[in-house]
Amino acid sequence: MKKTISANLPKLAIIDQDPVAVAAPALALGIFSKDDLPPIARVIDEKLGGQIRRLMSDGDFTGADTSSAVIYPPRESGVKAERIILVGLGKREKLSLRVLKSRAAAAAKRALGLGVTELSLPFDLGTGAEIDAAASADAVVLGAMLGGYRFREFKGKKKVNTNNDENRRKNIETVTLIGNKETDSAARRARVVADCVYLARDLSNSPANHLTPSLLASRARDLGKKFGLIVDIYAEAEIEKMGMGAFLSVSRGSHEPPALIVMSYLSKRKGLRTVALVGKGITFDSGGISLKPSLNMDQMKTDMSGGCAVFATVLAAARLRLDTDVVGVIPATENMPGGGATKPGDVVTAMDGTAVEVLNTDAEGRLVLADGICFAKRYKPTAVIDLATLTGAAIVSLGSKTAPLFSTDEKLQTRLQAASEASGERVWPLPLFDYFEKDIKSDVADIKNIGKGREAGSIIGATFLKHFAGTEQSWAHVDIAGTARADGDYEWVKKGSTGFGVMLLVKYLEKLDEDEAS
Repeated sequence: MKKTISANLPKLAIIDQDPVAVAAPALALGIFSKDDLPPIARVIDEKLGGQIRRLMSDGDFTGADTSSAVIYPPRESGVKAERIILVGLGKREKLSLRVLKSRAAAAAKRALGLGVTELSLPFDLGTGAEIDAAASADAVVLGAMLGGYRFREFKGKKKVNTNNDENRRKNIETVTLIGNKETDSAARRARVVADCVYLARDLSNSPANHLTPSLLASRARDLGKKFGLIVDIYAEAEIEKMGMGAFLSVSRGSHEPPALIVMSYLSKRKGLRTVALVGKGITFDSGGISLKPSLNMDQMKTDMSGGCAVFATVLAAARLRLDTDVVGVIPATENMPGGGATKPGDVVTAMDGTAVEVLNTDAEGRLVLADGICFAKRYKPTAVIDLATLTGAAIVSLGSKTAPLFSTDEKLQTRLQAASEASGERVWPLPLFDYFEKDIKSDVADIKNIGKGREAGSIIGATFLKHFAGTEQSWAHVDIAGTARADGDYEWVKKGSTGFGVMLLVKYLEKLDEDEAS
C-alpha cells in the first residue's frame, strides 16, 4: 500500500504521544459548544491560562459546528505545538463520525489558509468520546486529507505574480495522527481511500482537452499496471463489432474516438462473487444536436464523474486487497454536435438488440450506460451498480448533497444505504413503479430515451436503465448529477469535483467482505 496515485496526497505519520507534548506546526482540537471542554482541551486551557474559555466567553469562538479559531501558545506554557486550531463540534450529544470527519476537514482547510504544511490531530480530535477508536481514526484521517485537497494542475506554471495569495499558499504535506495500536490500520486504510478520492477529483476536474477518452484509457492502463489490475481497452471498431450502437450514437459527433475501458480486480480467493461497476464517462457533454445553453457549459467536463468514481473504486479494491472480484466498465466518449452526430428522431440499436429512439441527444448518459450495463452482464455478476451524472431532476428532487438511489433488489438497496451511512456519502431511494415503463415506450422503436416533458425525470432515466439491467442479477443506479460537483466548500468537500461515490462503493464492497467472512 506504499504506492500512491496523487503527488499532492499528504504523507501519513502515526504517533502515540501526549498531544500537549507534540511539537507540531499545528495541532487540531475539537471543542463542544456550551463551554464543554474535552479532557485534552482542559489541560491545554489550564496551561494557557484559560485562553480557550476566554475565547468562548467573549463569543470569539462558540464551539458551534461551524466555528473555528487559532491560538498561538507561548513557549513557556509547556504546550509544544506552534498553533492550536480549535474546531467547533456542536453539542456533545450530537457527536458522530460524520461530525469528526467534517471538523477534521475544517481544520485542514484552516491550516491551508495559514500556510501550514503539517497538521496533527488526535484520532478522536481529543473529544474522549466513546466512539470506536478505529472508526474515529478513519473519519479523522479521511476528513483531514480530503479537506486539504487542492487542484492546481494548471496553476503556478509561470509565476506571474509571486505576491498572489493563491500562488503562495502551500499544500498540507503531512497529516500526523495521534493514535495507538487500535488506530493504525484504520488510518492507513483511510489514506488509501483518500488517495483514490483524490484521483476521482483530479480526473473529473481536468479540462476536456487534457483528458480525452483516449487519455483516460491511457491513464487506466498505466495505473492498472502499477496496482495489478487487468485493463482491457476496446477501440471504436471493436465497440461497433460488439453491437454497442447506443454508445456509438453518442460518440459520432466528436473527432475524439470513444473508448470502452474495462478494469478488473481479481482477488486471490477463488469462487467469490463478482460485482460490476459501470460509470458514465462523458469527458465533455455539449448536449450534441440538442445543444446545452452556453452558461456554465464549462462544467460539463465533470460529466465523467461516474466513470471517475468507478475507476478510483476498482483501484481502491486492489490496494485494500478486498475479497470481492470487482469489474469496472467505463464507456468513455465526448458528446459533440459534429456533422456525424446523432439527430433527434434517429433510431439506434443497443448491444442487447433493443431499438432506441433518440428524441434528445442531451439524454446521452443513459445511452452509453445501456451498452455498458449490457457489457457488464457478460461477467455474470451478482450485482451491477452504475453511477452517473444522469439528470438535472436529481437535483430538483434531493438537492446537491444527496443522490437518488434506484434498485431492483431490496437487499442491494439496503446494503448501499448502510454504506451511505457509514461513508457519509448520502443516497436516498426513489421508486421504480411499473407504470413509468409506459412513459419510455416509443411509437417507432422499442423504447425512447426520454419521457413525457419534465415529469419524474430522474425516475424515467432509471427506468430506461432498468430495461437493460434485466432480472438476471441485482442492479442499482445512483444518480450523482447533484453530488458530483460543488459550487463551494462544505464538510470534507472542496469546490469543483467532489469524487462522490468512491467512499460509498468502497464501504459497500468492504461490507460484502465482512458478510463473506461471517
